[in-house]
Amino acid sequence: MRYLKIIILILTLTPAPAAADQTNPALNDLFRSLQVTTATKARDIESKIWSLWVVHDSNPDATGMMRLGIEMMQANQLAEATTIFSRLIDTQPDFAEAWNKRATVRYMLGDHDGSKADIVEVLEREPRHFGALSGLAMIHMQNGNLKGALNAYEAALLINPFMLNAQTMIDALKQKLQGQAL
Repeated sequence: MRYLKIIILILTLTPAPAAADQTNPALNDLFRSLQVTTATKARDIESKIWSLWVVHDSNPDATGMMRLGIEMMQANQLAEATTIFSRLIDTQPDFAEAWNKRATVRYMLGDHDGSKADIVEVLEREPRHFGALSGLAMIHMQNGNLKGALNAYEAALLINPFMLNAQTMIDALKQKLQGQAL
């Protein structure tokens, strides 16, 4: 598990690859700002990051499919959302947020293995994806891997020090793991 934590840390410190939704130059500044802002301003910065992640920089049709998939998720039409995100991944495999949204839908459907596989794809494309790391933590918790959950939450908090409930989850996990080697 210590190696997983080191790998996650290295991924989070590696500059994002140039692909699809990660090419927007504003992301680098937003991530830097997250490290030095206040909790109040962090919500706005986080919102801007999410809004950039769902836009494909060079393909408006992909952005449209993303929006449609999100609508299906919000309407609890999860099978349809999965189909849309899968098609989007087939046509735009470097679109990290398509992988992340499908990971979320798969998690909602109880497909933790599929969700985890998609999260790996997200992090390969956007190592700073604090949402994907938080999702990974939730999967680890569901599977009883408290150390893995702790590592994922800690990695997410390194990227976004103002994530809602992350510190609370870290504290709770440390308390549960107290007495065990971390």
